[in-house]
Amino acid sequence: ILVARPGTDGRFQFKGPLGPPPGEYFLAAVTDLDADAEHDPDFLKALVSAAVRISVALGERTVQDLKTGR
Repeated sequence: ILVARPGTDGRFQFKGPLGPPPGEYFLAAVTDLDADAEHDPDFLKALVSAAVRISVALGERTVQDLKTGR
């Protein structure tokens, strides 16, 4: 589970020496995330239906646009 806050330009980045570990991810943007919500199985199950599934390879840079409802 990776959590990031947006920059002033509205973009999110997951950084590290090589970026996130290679693998399959569900990517979602949420507002007002409660403390430890990212570890709540019920919250995560509900989030999956609105998430975008992406694959990240070792050393790969991946860009994904997301739309948020307001």
